[in-house]
Amino acid sequence: MELIPTGDEYKAICPFHNEKTPSLSVVPSKEMFYCFGCGAGGDAIDFVKNIEKIGFKKALKRVSEISGIEEGAIVTKKEEEYEIVGKEWSDEVHDLLKKTTSTNTKGFRGIKDSIAAYFGVRQEFDTSTGAVVKQFYPCTKGGALSGYKVRIVPKSFDSYGETGKACDPFGWFRFKQSSGKYCLITAGEIDQLSAYQMLKEYTDSKGQAEYGYIPVVSSTLGESSVGQLQDKYEWFDKFERCIICYDPDAPGEAAAEKLAKVLPRGKAYKMELSYGDTNKYLVDGKQKEWINLFFKAKKVMMTGVTGSGSLLEKMKEYVSIPRITLPKFLHKLEEKLRGGFPIGYIINIMAASGAGKSTYIDAMILHWIMNTSYKVGVVSLEASEGEYGVNIGSAFIESKINLGITVEERLASITNNEEALQTLFTDDNGNDRFYIVDPDIDTMKQKIEYLIVALGCKIIVIDPIQDIFDAMPDDQQAAFMKWEKDLVKREQVTIVNISHSRKAQSGQKAGSKGADLSEEDMMGHSSIYKSGGINLIISRNKEEEDEIERNTSRLKVTKARGIGFTGFAGEYYYENKTHKIWDKEDFLKRV
Repeated sequence: MELIPTGDEYKAICPFHNEKTPSLSVVPSKEMFYCFGCGAGGDAIDFVKNIEKIGFKKALKRVSEISGIEEGAIVTKKEEEYEIVGKEWSDEVHDLLKKTTSTNTKGFRGIKDSIAAYFGVRQEFDTSTGAVVKQFYPCTKGGALSGYKVRIVPKSFDSYGETGKACDPFGWFRFKQSSGKYCLITAGEIDQLSAYQMLKEYTDSKGQAEYGYIPVVSSTLGESSVGQLQDKYEWFDKFERCIICYDPDAPGEAAAEKLAKVLPRGKAYKMELSYGDTNKYLVDGKQKEWINLFFKAKKVMMTGVTGSGSLLEKMKEYVSIPRITLPKFLHKLEEKLRGGFPIGYIINIMAASGAGKSTYIDAMILHWIMNTSYKVGVVSLEASEGEYGVNIGSAFIESKINLGITVEERLASITNNEEALQTLFTDDNGNDRFYIVDPDIDTMKQKIEYLIVALGCKIIVIDPIQDIFDAMPDDQQAAFMKWEKDLVKREQVTIVNISHSRKAQSGQKAGSKGADLSEEDMMGHSSIYKSGGINLIISRNKEEEDEIERNTSRLKVTKARGIGFTGFAGEYYYENKTHKIWDKEDFLKRV
């Protein structure tokens, strides 16, 4: 094999894969080789093993023959440099580790050499690329070194000596005599180093180094383990604020809540990171933003309790909740509701039998799937899939398919509009625009959650909800509505319940004849209308002799949480031929 000199190293055509341009690098000073083409690398023994296809012992013998060095000396040297793993912790192992590692970080993850050295963090480098391949975090017991936790880049772990629950939190040995206003707890060693570096630089910039630096520690067992930190209760109690700075994700939130419970009462505070973990703020040059969040850390409250100091942000979140727009004919209702139905609400729409509530909701669904980005899931308890398709398809093509007298005429209405109907049912990429759930009561909840979680539906329509409740006692109906409330809050979806009204008492005007209905007329348990963020009631006299009046419905808002505008919300005319609803004023102007 021809070696081509390149400074202190050599290049060569790699013998382990086919190539024409030399990609094998030989580094005599480190007695190592590495191929940038196929990844082969190692020392002289590794080279001979691979080139001659022999085992370790034979390769060791061949290297000894070629080099003139005794086999025992070669093994000893190899063990000293590369085989510390698995040894019992001792001063000798520690000394050996220090010989093969450095406190020089080479800028790894933005950590300065001085910070790594201060906490005794050491790095091991790739002999070919010089990149950091391992970081060694010193672990202590009572402030005395007990071992090293090893991070194998990018994120696997090993250890030497004792690194578990009986050890101190990482970094604690530097602050064991500290006390004051602040201490910080991070999710891991990299975040601990990053946080301390940013806080130190901030303190130095303010000329306050003489007062000391803010202590920063982390568990050596990961953010989900609190036992090690709990053991330092008395130390944490020496500070006014114990600030938790964990990752801004679900596991991080859960871990922070768990830790807050074992910190001194009233002293747990929490930073609200939004950009990423602490190290990401450092690497991306967002130190000022992170420092601001540190000083804005809020006291941790018991779950379900919010301090008034957090209300401004909560208010902004609330008024920023997206609203689901409504079809053009419902412009009066949309204005009354200040933009439509909010995401995260339960909407109840009630009417007597034959008042047209399903036609209203079909028009809404048609608008949502064609004019918004929201996917819709429909629990159709009365109409089959085919019937539902005919109803919403009729509204889309503005021609009532069911008005055909013969089967042939009805089929022709579909086939003649098949291309248009296909645009209703699938988008430009061939994806479903909405989903229909069959009326299987036993698996209803699971199917609705599947629509939301797996299929991405943000609007769920249940038509009618009474078909679910018919066989349920009151307590089960209330439990179902509690499930709905939890679901819309947890998943930030909107559920639209279509409801029947109760049968009129003897001597009272029937709802189907245009009676003025109230929320209490809603069939089923009172939890239905009480759970609604918005309740709407549709009334219509379907026996009225005048055709215009017979096809006119009236809409009123009986509840609009957070807005308060209730009462009359317009008259609407149903055009049977086109299966279309109009704002009545607009329709009369048109004709």
